[in-house]
Amino acid sequence: MTTESFRSRGSGFLWFLFLVVLLMCVGAPLYAVYRHYSDRADKVQMTAAATAYLDALRDGRYDTAYAWVCGSERKKYSLDRWRPRHDHPAVTGYRITGTRIEDISDGPILYYVDTEIRYADGRTAPKALYLSDERAGWRVCYTD
Repeated sequence: MTTESFRSRGSGFLWFLFLVVLLMCVGAPLYAVYRHYSDRADKVQMTAAATAYLDALRDGRYDTAYAWVCGSERKKYSLDRWRPRHDHPAVTGYRITGTRIEDISDGPILYYVDTEIRYADGRTAPKALYLSDERAGWRVCYTD
């Protein structure tokens, strides 16, 4: 092998090393900044969807609340099957206490709006609303 072939392989490795270092030093912080602003926008939209859902439940407009339910839940439960699970005891008020985005390394990103819900029977209970970003916007998918 000639000296020139060693140089060309060595310079290729140096370029590769330079790109890796560049991605680590610039790419990672840029991704963190992107996620920060992206997550903030998502949280605003998630809160708006949860508010619309809970307002409809509080006002007894179950068909409107059902429209804010995600597609997978709507496939499992028709409005007639969904309503009895959500109208008793009736929701009389709520307070949104926070939003969470959980980015698990080996799983999907999970989106939650944490609430305290007041019921007609007088009790108040914390409830986390799981949300899903669908084509039509954010939808409430599951409540724990």
